[in-house]
This record gives sequence, C-alpha cells and structure tokens, in this order.
Amino acid sequence: MFEKQGSLIDNGEYPQFPILLTEPWRAQELLEKEDCRRRYRIFQLITTVRLVFTLFFLLLVISSNRHETYSLWGALTYLVIVSIILVYAKRDKKNIHAMFVIGLLDILLIIYVHIVSDGIGNIYLVYFSVILSAVLLPLRYLIALIALVILAVGFDYMRYLNIDILTYVSTFQFNTLFKKLLPSENAVNTYLVFAAVMTVILVVNRLVDWSFKNELRAFFRHTQLRQMLAFNHAIIEQLKNGVIVLSVDGKIISINRRAINQLNIKASKPIVSLADLSSRLMERYRYWLSSGLNNNETYRHNNESEEVFISFNEFGQLQKDIMIMTLESTEETLQRNQEAKLLSLGRLSASIAHEIRNPLSSINSAAQLLSESSENPQHKRLSRVILNNVNRTNQIIHNVLDLFRDKPAIKDVLSVEEILTHFCEEFRAANKKQSFDMKVKLLLKEPVFMLFDRGQLQQILWNLANNALLHPERDELVIMLHCQLSENRQTVLIDIADNGSGVSPEVAEKLFEPFYSHGSKGSGLGLYLVRELCQINQATISLLTKNPYYKTGCCFRLTTQAFFSKNIKPIIQ
Repeated sequence: MFEKQGSLIDNGEYPQFPILLTEPWRAQELLEKEDCRRRYRIFQLITTVRLVFTLFFLLLVISSNRHETYSLWGALTYLVIVSIILVYAKRDKKNIHAMFVIGLLDILLIIYVHIVSDGIGNIYLVYFSVILSAVLLPLRYLIALIALVILAVGFDYMRYLNIDILTYVSTFQFNTLFKKLLPSENAVNTYLVFAAVMTVILVVNRLVDWSFKNELRAFFRHTQLRQMLAFNHAIIEQLKNGVIVLSVDGKIISINRRAINQLNIKASKPIVSLADLSSRLMERYRYWLSSGLNNNETYRHNNESEEVFISFNEFGQLQKDIMIMTLESTEETLQRNQEAKLLSLGRLSASIAHEIRNPLSSINSAAQLLSESSENPQHKRLSRVILNNVNRTNQIIHNVLDLFRDKPAIKDVLSVEEILTHFCEEFRAANKKQSFDMKVKLLLKEPVFMLFDRGQLQQILWNLANNALLHPERDELVIMLHCQLSENRQTVLIDIADNGSGVSPEVAEKLFEPFYSHGSKGSGLGLYLVRELCQINQATISLLTKNPYYKTGCCFRLTTQAFFSKNIKPIIQ
C-alpha cells in the first residue's frame, strides 16, 4: 500500500535525518503530512472508482429501454458535484470534509435511485459505499454515515413490511410500531446481516487506520535509518584518513574513498571482509580483538612499496559490535610532524628575534657614530659593512615576527585582472633601477574573481617576483604573470615565471622550508611566508617541475577558487 517512491522525505521537501533527530516536533510534522499525502492518493483512487461506477450506471440507464429521467439527472448531478469537490480537494489534501461529503453524496445517490426507481435499485449498495468511506474517514465521521445508512435501510425495511411509519409517528402509536418490528424469522436474519455488515465496517476502519499509522512509522524509521547511513558515510568520506567500518567477525560495513586509494583496491575484485583485503590485516584485527592493543608497526602493501599506520577502535559504548579501522599515511604523518617541529622552531625563533632587537639597535647606533666620527676610510668601510648586516638582520627579525603574528585574513572579492595589472605597475615602479622586463598575460574570456586578503595577496606576489630579482644570473631577466582557469573552471591558476637559472631538484624539495636559502641574499623566510599566507586564504602554492613558458628559470603556481560574480560576502578568519 505504501510504496517508497515519491514520498515527501525522498523529494527533499523536509529536512534530512540529522536535523530531525534534534527536532522531534519536525519529525511528527513530517509524519502527519506524509500520512495526509498518502490518504489523499487513496482518496483519489476511491473517488475514481465511485465515478467509474456512476458512469457505468449512466450507460446502463441510457442503453435501457426505460428512460429514467430522474435517475439520469441524479447521476449527472452527482458526477458534477464530485468532480468539483475532487478539484477543490487538491488545494487542501488534508480536507476530511471533502471525503465525508463525497461519501454522503454516494449514499444519498443510492437512496435517491432506489426511491425513484420504485425499489428496483438495490438499497444494500450503501454498504459498499460505507466500506469505501471506512478506508479513509475518522471514526466520528464514519459513525455519521452509518447512522444515515441505518435510517435508509430501516425505512426501506418498513416499506417492505408495508408499515407506514408516518401514520404511526403522527398518531404517537410507537408501541404498535415496535410490535410490528419485533423479530420474526425473516427479521432476525435481516438484523443479523445488518449487524454483521456494520461490525465489518467498523473493524475495517480501525484496521486500516492502525495499518496506516504503523506502516507509515515503519517506512519513516526505514527512511531515517537510510539517511543516517548516508549521513555517516558522507562524514567518513570527508575524513583525511582512510576509514573502514567492520563488524566483529571482520565483515566490511563501510569504507571511504581514502582507504580504497591507500590500499589500492580494484573495483573488479569483490571485497566482503577484511580477509579479502589481506590476511595480515585480518591477523592484526584478531590480535586487537583479543588483546585490546594496537600493533605499532606500519603495514606495508603494494609489494612493500607503500606503508600506513593502522589502528582499531570501538565505534562507541552502545555499539560494541561495530569497529573502526583507521589507516594513516606514514608520509603524511611524518610531514605533519615535520610541520609541527618547524612551527615550534619558528615560534622559538620569533621569541629569540624579539630579544635580539635591543642589542642590535645598540650595534646600529654605535656603527653610525663610528662612521660619522672617524675619518679613516677603513673604519668607514667596516662601518658600512656593519650597518648593511644590521639592516639585513633587522629585516630577518621583521619577517620572523610578521610570520608568527596572529593576524586574521580579511578576505575580499578581487578582480584577477585588476589585481595583477595593479601589482605589475607597482612592482615596476618600485624596482625601476633594476634591469628587467615584466609581462602580464591573461587567458580569460570573462571577468574572473577570487576570494583573498588583498594585502596578503600583494605580499605573496611581491615575494615571488622579488625572488626572481634576487637571483637573476642573466642580463635580460623577464618576469611573467600568467593567469588562466583550470579545465573544470573551478579554480584560477596564477603562474609567476621567470627566465632565470632556476633551481635544482634538491633545492626545490626544501624551497618552502623556513630559514632555507640557496643564495647569500635571501633570509630563507620569503617562500615559507608565501606558503603560510596561501594556506590562510585556502589557496595552494607550488613550484612546477618544468617551466612551461621559458627554457630556464622557475615557475610558481598559485591555485585558488574561481568566482564569476562579485556578489560574494567578504570573510574574516
């Protein structure tokens, strides 16, 4: 009776399961509306059956030799009124009154046809009509229809016994009327049949109502469970680590894409349990079940070429028969540990740099006084060396303190064309004494925008372009800013390329580490700062292995999300 297809839940008309859990009143509202929708569909079906029977009756009347005008007009009137009610009921699918009125009209039509046809029409068709109404109507409405049926059948029975009820009622001869209706052999059978039919009608009404509510609850719980599983799977898919959900006997309940990639699982291979993946994994799982201890050794797979850390945990206190197996890439773990060490080192360096500032100021003042007071050329030259190195050290301190200062990114919607063109003009003006050429090439067919902190983007571009100026190693240096969209048009790619000497693969691996510099002029913090600023703005920076624009030199690629409208709210984070 209740098919899953086309429900309010599946159509997305109401919030999904996680919201319903925290808002029980909304779950009850959803139950009521789904119940109303289903009842309306059955109401449409039953009304269609009634209309078909009425049309069939009309055809019989028209095709018969007797032209019963009153029956014909009664049936036509019924068809028109019921059709109007059916159209009206679409506006309010919870309209019980429409269902009641159609049931009432149904009974009245049967009584009317029975009367105008001189008793030829079967009055007992009202039983069939009431049974149809019992499927949908609440008990109080059904009792009203049953009362009408009792009156109709009672009057018809008295007419059958040639009892003029109006005469007895008008003369108040109720005692005589009662004696005439006392059970005879035929009357007892009639009363029993009538009582049985009424009982069946009431039982049908209660059973259908009970079936409606229970089956709807069962469907709703099934839908909630299905949504819960989908919700849990979506959460598992978003985890950075590989996750496999297992039963106690090692059967795989769920597995995320990360775990599939880590274990190199092929789609053609049927995987049902952990043993299908690896006997060694199954052994570890059994060991953990028996001892409760995780094996700290890494798990190697793909012919020992890859390794991951594996740990097992219970799903929760209430779900002790479900376990979670977590796979963590050793390479990523080591990288995170390295980044944590570098961050700690950077903060330590920042505190040391702050302490160095005071004695450095004294050295700077002393060197300036020595340069001004002494006429000795050797002293002046040494003073300049001291001042230059003091300034360089001051710049390093400034960079270190800037790097670890908790300054939020105030993201704004920036036009890619405008920001790159403006930066190019500023950089040329600031370095006009330097010998270089700077180009901007935009492969954009429409305005493209990016969500970025304007000042931090300027600093990123400045550091990357300035890095090319610090290591030109050729006379005709060219710096190019190249911009294009990715193939899927979801990200914008900004390349900062030069035709310098480039860097070796060994240097490229360490290029974004703090305090690493492959020349004597840099502080080793510029590119590290670039990477940190990109991460703050949810962007990435990378050094391309091959420069696509020049035969020599470096090419850094900044990747961030692309937008095609300025109607985006700024973000502070």
